[in-house]
Amino acid sequence: MAILRAETATSHSKLESVPYFAELIAHQLPLECYMVADIFELHGWDAHFLGVNTLVKELLKCIDEIQPDVIGLSLAVYSNIPALQATLEAIHSNFKGIDILVGGHAFAWGGVGVLKKYPGSNYFESLAQLEVNI
Repeated sequence: MAILRAETATSHSKLESVPYFAELIAHQLPLECYMVADIFELHGWDAHFLGVNTLVKELLKCIDEIQPDVIGLSLAVYSNIPALQATLEAIHSNFKGIDILVGGHAFAWGGVGVLKKYPGSNYFESLAQLEVNI
């Protein structure tokens, strides 16, 4: 899991992106996470990663400390949709009004519909689509 804190030089608004990989799934942080960070940095944001296999409670602690306006979640494995839902539930229960950007390879097999339950959650199919909407 990673968290990106971002502040633009012109607007001074914060943007947080958390490429999320279901808790306790051991694997390397995919290249796409770094690419997401790069996209934000190219648009004037500062990025900070939490690291791989961060527990949801640690994610919530970081969100509380940083107070982001936006969180970004990414899921690599479709079978981990329930873990993503649990993370979305935890974020929405603890932090009202935070927009959440969601993407990742897992959604190639479906699952986008689960986001309807979480207002402010928006699916991005590709890095190009994300970049256009930053």
